[in-house]
Amino acid sequence: MRITLSTILSIIPAFAVLLFGIFFVTGVISLGELPRAIMILNLPSLAIIIGGLLTVALVSFPPKQVFDALARIRHFFSHNTTDRNDLQQDISSIISWQKEVRKNKLSAANMLSKELGDSFEGYMFTLMATNYSVEEMQELGEAKIASNYQYNNKHSRVYASLASISPAFGMFGTLLGLIIMLQNFQDTSQLGVGLGVALMTTLYGLAFTQLLWLPMEKKINNAAIRNAEREQLILEGLLLIMKEKPSLYIRDYLRASLQ
Repeated sequence: MRITLSTILSIIPAFAVLLFGIFFVTGVISLGELPRAIMILNLPSLAIIIGGLLTVALVSFPPKQVFDALARIRHFFSHNTTDRNDLQQDISSIISWQKEVRKNKLSAANMLSKELGDSFEGYMFTLMATNYSVEEMQELGEAKIASNYQYNNKHSRVYASLASISPAFGMFGTLLGLIIMLQNFQDTSQLGVGLGVALMTTLYGLAFTQLLWLPMEKKINNAAIRNAEREQLILEGLLLIMKEKPSLYIRDYLRASLQ
């Protein structure tokens, strides 16, 4: 492992947000009178949670992976659009490919690999053009499916990490709030500040975990699984083509394998 400038430059602002929350609630720094809407959000609690989470995430993962994962929050209300009808369309495509391959295997494989580009199907036709055996194509295809699954699922690991550490920073804020309360037990105004931080930080930690991090982890994982299932269907179809099975058999076999 090596230290990278991007990691350092990313961690410093995140850690600064965490320190801001701590210093703000302890009275080391003050922003004066804040609007009521911001006071309701409890800015110190929010800074402790966000700053702490970002700091740990940027230490644990490459900055680009963290920011790419967070950018996927914009898809929070969307779902994977691959359904049974799309898989039926893939089966129809496989049947049309089989007809081309039967005419001239090498020519069809070269044409389809260029036409389909960097997709999984394009990769498989590149292997077919290389004249691999059925067993070799199956082995390489399954390795590609596993590799694509790991790549498509990598952002879910960021959200899983955030979900596991959010409650910890909620507890951190709770303990900090209790310390402030005990240090200023005679000052009722400071008791309110400490109690607010103690409760709101825990609330933010739980809310982020249950309402954002865990749903996003499951959403990304489910999308990766659906993509892997689709690629497995295509692999099976192409292997049947390599085995020179008739189109009716290929169609019925693949339809039977649909979940």
